[in-house]
Amino acid sequence: MLFRSDRLAPVLPVWVTQIGCGLLCAGAGTMIRSAVDAFSFGAGPYALGYPMVMIATLFGRWQAGAIAAALTILYSWYFLLPEVNSFTFANPADLPRTVVNAVSYTLVVALAELFRMAVQAATAERDEELAARDLYLAEFDHRVKNNFMIVTSTLDLQRRRAEDPATVNALTSALSRVESIARAARHLYRGGSDAAG
Repeated sequence: MLFRSDRLAPVLPVWVTQIGCGLLCAGAGTMIRSAVDAFSFGAGPYALGYPMVMIATLFGRWQAGAIAAALTILYSWYFLLPEVNSFTFANPADLPRTVVNAVSYTLVVALAELFRMAVQAATAERDEELAARDLYLAEFDHRVKNNFMIVTSTLDLQRRRAEDPATVNALTSALSRVESIARAARHLYRGGSDAAG
């Protein structure tokens, strides 16, 4: 993700980045709203706030979404609804419309926060599973190495004790094959990074 408030935590406190994210999204919504108003002033005064509130919540948690929602409601109420540049409602339908949109923004914040938390929990669960798998693979690799070492040591010991040249040759060949298989196993476990080690 491009921006997440917790990623900047070592540099800035989380609450600062949440406020920044909320302000950034509300400002972007205001700029887009200004561009739309050049063609159709006042059309759907609260409509463009929904994506900005959702983006703020997903990237900056519910606090950023709440800031973006509050600023968007206030901006639309003050600058777009009749009477412009005033917090009075010239049209009696504007008060219920503002309340309905404020409730809708609250629902968007709640749903986006639930989604963000579910994704975060799924990611943490996946990371735990990967860590457990890596631990299992490391233990498995350790046991395989030990088994190969025991087999090669036993073959080498038998080869050194053998007096018959044919037995020595057979044990040397078997030892070479086991060592090749051990190298291949190490290569597979390490993903080819160290075939000889």
